[in-house]
Amino acid sequence: MDSCSAEDSANFGLKTIALIQSNKKTIKKQEMAASAMPLAETVNHKPFEWETAFDQLAANVANNNGKIDNVTKTALAGMRATVLDILNYVVSSVKEDQGEVDRALNVVVSCDKHLDLGDEELKNAASQKEGEHATCRTSEASLKANTDVVCTEYTTAVSNPAPPGCMSTFSATPTPAEYASVVECVGRIATWSTSCNASLTQKKNACDEATASKTAQTQVCNAAQSIYEQYFCSYYQRVTGGCSEYSSCRAKAVSDQATVYAAVKLAQSARKAEYVAADRILCFLDVLNSTGELSQDLLTGCFKNDTITVTQLDIVYHDAPPPKPCDTAAVASKPCDDEWQTNQYMGKPWYSTAPTTTCTACVTSAPTPAPTPGPTQE
Repeated sequence: MDSCSAEDSANFGLKTIALIQSNKKTIKKQEMAASAMPLAETVNHKPFEWETAFDQLAANVANNNGKIDNVTKTALAGMRATVLDILNYVVSSVKEDQGEVDRALNVVVSCDKHLDLGDEELKNAASQKEGEHATCRTSEASLKANTDVVCTEYTTAVSNPAPPGCMSTFSATPTPAEYASVVECVGRIATWSTSCNASLTQKKNACDEATASKTAQTQVCNAAQSIYEQYFCSYYQRVTGGCSEYSSCRAKAVSDQATVYAAVKLAQSARKAEYVAADRILCFLDVLNSTGELSQDLLTGCFKNDTITVTQLDIVYHDAPPPKPCDTAAVASKPCDDEWQTNQYMGKPWYSTAPTTTCTACVTSAPTPAPTPGPTQE
């Protein structure tokens, strides 16, 4: 067939130039807004819309064995540069979306931090305070035993003073014949009274001192008990709170990961279609710049999809790691629970003689304040 008419060539050149100008304006706007684009939103180059137009133009040239003028060639060169920009953008956007996919996984993994925020340190601190409290109560029990001994000695002595026997028959109005015995009895009473008074005073003082020591020790131990319970509550809240925070964090992260993956997969599908269309447009441009039988051969090759590779646009998706177990067995019971009272207090050897004071339950609606030092243990 004859070559293209001058009118056809001019129309083709005008269409091509119009496409280039329109695309340049689109890319300029998109570059300015790129930083504000949502995740996985691809630039709307729409090369697949141009593909039909270039298919028709290339077919006309190939079938008519026509030529294009220099103005159109210049326009085509500009369009080739634009399409290459599109291909480069598509490839670079793959890296960006892969980064989003990787970051979504990292957010899931980062939730693990809630499982290890000083749990072991708090556990060890609570264990130390448990030992201090037990030691204190053991000392209190020992002081109680000593108090019982010395105070029993005092009460026994004061309840059985064992005065001289003559006191029971001592006459308030002795006869002259009894004067000598009265004098003797008074002497015996004086000796007994001095000794008894000294003994009872010593025993009373010993009882009072033992009672005071035991009372002071009880106060120290009650404070140690309160501190122990505070430390354990801190540990309890760290474990149970960490488990709760981990579950919430992971649930949101996994959900967000699924959202990211869905968006990226949608963009990936569109991106591959754009890439194929842009690659085919380059092929059509080769047809438009060719002549003779080569044009028809090139045009035929443009429709062979197996010649266009898109595996470089694939995104590697990561499965979320399985959730980690959160063991709360160590804090299954807490201060004031019946099991806690039995295991930590009532079942201890010292409890019968050094019982605990009223326990302080854990506050579950807010973090437990940091424990404050109590009285120094004696």
